Amino acid sequence: MSADARPSNRRGRWIGLSVSRRLVTVMLNHGRKVPHCAASTACNLAPLVAARSALPRPPTWTALFMKAYAVVGQTYPWIRQTYIPFPVPHIYEHPNSEASTPIERKWRGERVLFVGKIFAPERSPLRAIDERLLYYKRQPVWEISYFRELICLGHLPGPLASLLMSMYLYWNGNLRARRCGTFAFTTLAGYGAESEWTLMPLTSFLTTSPILPDGSITLRLIGDHRVADGRTAARALRELVRCLNEDMRLELEGMADV
Repeated sequence: MSADARPSNRRGRWIGLSVSRRLVTVMLNHGRKVPHCAASTACNLAPLVAARSALPRPPTWTALFMKAYAVVGQTYPWIRQTYIPFPVPHIYEHPNSEASTPIERKWRGERVLFVGKIFAPERSPLRAIDERLLYYKRQPVWEISYFRELICLGHLPGPLASLLMSMYLYWNGNLRARRCGTFAFTTLAGYGAESEWTLMPLTSFLTTSPILPDGSITLRLIGDHRVADGRTAARALRELVRCLNEDMRLELEGMADV
């Protein structure tokens, strides 16, 4: 390349962290402290797919997976448990599931990942879960109290934001469950992709691959090794498949009769 063809300015530019990137950084810094274990299973959800396809207005897959996993949490209490290091290391067990899921919203020209919370999905109708998810997606961002808290957290200096997150995560099990959730669910299936791994500070994180036309799917569960082992996670996945193809299928068929 001749001297005249070289760019006049070969230096890049300095970009400060946005609210979204600050929030993700705080979460990842705490997530990498968790000793994770993982299990996955390739299964077939053809009965569930057929029952869902028969409905003119089917519930979202997010609602189905969140409720099914919360139902499994009634049989496998570790899904509702969390490791708390203070004042002495112990396991806290919440009476019900508190599901968390990422919600992408536009905020001041940027795509920001907020967190939507679903209280006790195991006791909620699928329609009610969907309505709550729709609220998180359509309500003005600043009118959702939890979203406001996350925005304020993202504006704090890094050490102070990390300290506040530590209070939510480690100081009180009940506070942690109510503010952060007992488990998280997310999927990239809508984009034709799947998440291989993530650093989450919660006890368990459920994700899925895209569902193939014949109902084939891969379910992946990442858990806190201090609370559960790989075999424990594998048994929960087996029960999850049963719950989806039986319990959730029956609820969908009941919706068709209404």
